[in-house]
Amino acid sequence: MSEVVRLMNGDRPQAIVRLRTLASRTEADKAAGLSSWHSRQCLGLLAQLEAEDGNLKVAAEIDEQMAESADQEILELRQSSAFSFAQASLYRFKLGETEKAMALATKALSLWDAFTDPGVTYELLLRAVRKVKEEQAKHRG
Repeated sequence: MSEVVRLMNGDRPQAIVRLRTLASRTEADKAAGLSSWHSRQCLGLLAQLEAEDGNLKVAAEIDEQMAESADQEILELRQSSAFSFAQASLYRFKLGETEKAMALATKALSLWDAFTDPGVTYELLLRAVRKVKEEQAKHRG
């Protein structure tokens, strides 16, 4: 990833090629590897077995750890989803695909609470949505 960042400042086409390769490898690794679901299943079964053996404190600690981990993962996924929907919406607006852009914007804005600091992307998205809504109101009125 550091190589890609370095390339972005000089050789953007090569950076794009490298990122595509990295993304492809990452997806392949993800498909071949154990997922967090597998980990949760193992830990859940371990907690159950510990509880059945009378080790309630250990079982509780395992479940608490799993819950905290899952909660963090959910937050990260919501943030990623919100940002990706927002970016895709902005790209669709630029392409003139207003209907698709508005559908994506609706999804992004429904995840607004996932961001502690919405940043530039959401400001741009709100402006684009506002513009479309104003134009729609003009046509109705």
